[in-house]
Amino acid sequence: MALIDNSLFTQTNPSGSSLRTDHAEQHTALNNETNSVEDTLVQGYVRESATVTYVSASSFTVSGDVTAIYTASRIVRFSDGTTGIVSSSSYSSPNTTINIVSGTVPSTLSYVDIAIQPKGGTNQIVDVGTAQTITGVKTFSAAPVMSAGIASWDGWMPANETWTYASATSFTVSGDVTAKYPKGTKIRLTQTTPKYFYVIGTSYASPNTTVTITGGSDYTLANAAVTDNRYSYASTPQGFPDWFNWTPTYSCSGSMTYTSVTTNVAKFKVIGSACFVEFGARGTTGGTADIYIMISPPIIPVNLSFTIGGGAVIYDGGAMAGCWHAQNSTQINFYKYNSSSWSLGPTKDIKANFFYSI
Repeated sequence: MALIDNSLFTQTNPSGSSLRTDHAEQHTALNNETNSVEDTLVQGYVRESATVTYVSASSFTVSGDVTAIYTASRIVRFSDGTTGIVSSSSYSSPNTTINIVSGTVPSTLSYVDIAIQPKGGTNQIVDVGTAQTITGVKTFSAAPVMSAGIASWDGWMPANETWTYASATSFTVSGDVTAKYPKGTKIRLTQTTPKYFYVIGTSYASPNTTVTITGGSDYTLANAAVTDNRYSYASTPQGFPDWFNWTPTYSCSGSMTYTSVTTNVAKFKVIGSACFVEFGARGTTGGTADIYIMISPPIIPVNLSFTIGGGAVIYDGGAMAGCWHAQNSTQINFYKYNSSSWSLGPTKDIKANFFYSI
């Protein structure tokens, strides 16, 4: 559609010729350029203006040095309407050779269209659709055109940095990346086989950031090279466990003991900076009767010294209401609703579903 109405230019210049005539060609050219830009946005591609030449089913040349344009993962569309993805490009005067994957260069190649993608981006969404014309205004369909890379995205992002073993529950990264790895960030890495972790803390001391992680009792970081290291903020990235197991340790207040323990369930998950726990165990009390049976938490709570707690199920000669609270970094206490001492003997159950801040 024309953006400028040439009929407005009816005045004359000092020589007597029409200003409309003088400016018509300029405005026609402007309208053509505008429509070209509109068409480019609608299609999601821009036409290569240099000479293109077929080389093989997996490569073609473009005159001049255009390696900065034909970067790895750039999407191109050929003159037969098919597409390919650039794997590499190299310049040898006077042409650039472009190598293609995930497509075939047609032997009848006469032109190449280059996909609009963010600068430096690879396999990105091209946020365009089928153009429609409504009273002269171009609009776009609701459905975006999605590249193969996004359509098959598994929820993981490459870390693009080296992770170095520091301990069974931590690794270091060069530079300050504390903002990149907030609590709850999901981690995937490979040490022979894939391993999964949650980030539960970070600290920076020049020149490195230490990232503290947990995989419960399911995964432990080995003192070995880390490969294919990735991270995710997604709720369900591919392969990441829904729950992690952990192995609680048991103790009691006073001189009471809790032995012959069967841990029926001890699992946790992290959402943001909150740890969710499902726990249940049965054991035998001994020694001198006291109030608390205690377990170690999967992750240290932020709030300690009896400031957080909730309900629990207790079995001591019968089911009854109970409570739990975090006492310190190594123990969560379970006790009866009335804080009376446990009886001594077998079949003493402690059960609870709860969450707390980490």
